[in-house]
Parts: sequence; C-alpha cells; structure tokens
Amino acid sequence: FFSNFNMGFLHLFNCALLAYGPLYVVYKATSLAEFGSIKVFIRAALTFAFAAVAKMILLATLIPFADDSEFNLLPEILKACISVVDIIGLDITLRSKLVSGPSSVKILSVGLGWAAANAVLSNLLTLALNATSSEFTWDYILLAVSANIITLNIFSLAALVWL
Repeated sequence: FFSNFNMGFLHLFNCALLAYGPLYVVYKATSLAEFGSIKVFIRAALTFAFAAVAKMILLATLIPFADDSEFNLLPEILKACISVVDIIGLDITLRSKLVSGPSSVKILSVGLGWAAANAVLSNLLTLALNATSSEFTWDYILLAVSANIITLNIFSLAALVWL
C-alpha cells in the first residue's frame, strides 16, 4: 500500500495530522458537539480572520520602516498596542449572543475556532507547499508541534479574556 505513495506525501500527512489532529480530538472528546457549537466555532474562525487582516493593515499603516541596526521604542510600543486587536476580537466573540451554554463550553468553542483558524491560516500553505519535498527535514514537524503550543496559548487567552 505505501509503496505507491510518495514519501513527501506521507511526511505532509504526518505533519498535518500532528498539527490539526489535536483540534479534532478536543472537539470530539469534550461536550462541544452536544451544545451545537459549530456556529460559534465558525464565528470565532471568521473573527480571527478579520482580526488578522485588521492587524496586518494596522501594522502596514502605522509602523514606520526602521533600520534594524538600532532599537526604536516607538514601533515596539505600537506593535504591542496593535496586538490588542486579538483580545478585542476574542472578547467580542465570547460576549456575543450566539454563544450560549456554560462558560466552559463558551471558552472551548471560541478557543477551538480561534485556534483552528490560526493553525489553518498560518501553517496550511507552508505545510502543503514545502512538506511534500523528497528531502526530510524536521522543520515542518516542529511547525506542527508549535501549532499545538499556540493552540494551548489561545485556549488560555480565551479563558483569561472571559474572566
């Protein structure tokens, strides 16, 4: 069976399973399916996409191009202020009328949607284009593992925003 497949495709499959499999396991292992939270999941993913576009526009508009030879405090402060867009987007999604049920379901469904959108929009193109090469490299496995760490970060951020 495996002799027909290209090894690059199997490497891509392993990396994709490592990056996106835990999101599916969290959805199936928790009570999210019982509460009909797919609408909240989709809304959180769309809010993430909107927040990412807003952050890109703000970064491109407000941050001046600086020479990397010296440290400038103003662009770093502006970058920190622009990253608040994620927190505002999470807060808007958590407090929307569409999200119902216990607070644990709200946090899990919004966090899962936000994390899935982040994983897909940040890693899918990189994995699809580069992990299919015939040469094995650990870079894409580490990218998939870092997607899981970012998922945990997003879940904790959603819980903190809810508080």
